[in-house]
Amino acid sequence: MIVRKDAFLQGAIDFHIHSGPDTHPRYGSCLELARQARDAGLRAIVLKDQMTQSIHKAYFVNKYVEGIQAFGGITLNRMVGGYDIRTVEFACRLGAKVIWLATHDSGYTIEAAKRGHYDAIYVKSFSFGYPVEPLSVLNKQRTELSPEVKKIIDIIANYRVILQTAHIDPQEALAVAGYCQKIGYKKLVITHVNAFLEEYTDEVIAELIKKGAFIELSYGALAPRHGRQDPHVCARLVDRFGPTRCILESDLGTWENISPTEGLRCFCHYLVYCGVPTDYIHIMVKDNPARLLELS
Repeated sequence: MIVRKDAFLQGAIDFHIHSGPDTHPRYGSCLELARQARDAGLRAIVLKDQMTQSIHKAYFVNKYVEGIQAFGGITLNRMVGGYDIRTVEFACRLGAKVIWLATHDSGYTIEAAKRGHYDAIYVKSFSFGYPVEPLSVLNKQRTELSPEVKKIIDIIANYRVILQTAHIDPQEALAVAGYCQKIGYKKLVITHVNAFLEEYTDEVIAELIKKGAFIELSYGALAPRHGRQDPHVCARLVDRFGPTRCILESDLGTWENISPTEGLRCFCHYLVYCGVPTDYIHIMVKDNPARLLELS
């Protein structure tokens, strides 16, 4: 793995990395990616798996890779029970630092794949050829959060764990943000919002931030595998909403793209090239994720 040291990476945190072992090919194992991140100067990484928990991966990284901290969590797709209260309680007791709502099993993702907004073959590969009942955080009438999801957020808030919206639609995200605001929970992150800009308009993002949410900007949406988004799109979002509510992350680990650490480095430089001040980069890639992770 190529390691390029860079001022932006010294003390940085990659808030969203996919690693092996997994059911899909990955750029490297959790140990290999952690070593690369450490050698490049990062202080911490957050490991995410789509269909299971990544808490054990983080444990072994912390045990066998010195000089960097790893954090794990769980993604609430149907493989772990979906929006199941006991699953969330278990994950928090096991040491989860982040809980992601549904990704590939969310109604938003499944419907988007049917419309061609997602790579349908890629999404289908996570179902392993079996039918999937779409998940929603809302009740059947879509008027408010379901009781189970409210309880899940209560548990997450009690353990001071970060909640990420993952792949839910704007109406769902606004309902989640509204409930978080109501109970005084301040660790809500809107996952890679730049990947969903057809539905997550400026007005929606502004309302989410008003309710206390952070927005996550992902290099993954810029990568060749995911659509080659113009980095000026992300630069405009930073200019529009400011750096204090934004987080930069790679969302990499796919075998066919560059490594997560190199992706994060490129992302920082692309944004500077697009006019984002360098001090903004440090806030978004170091200060904000460290505050959410409660790192001193």
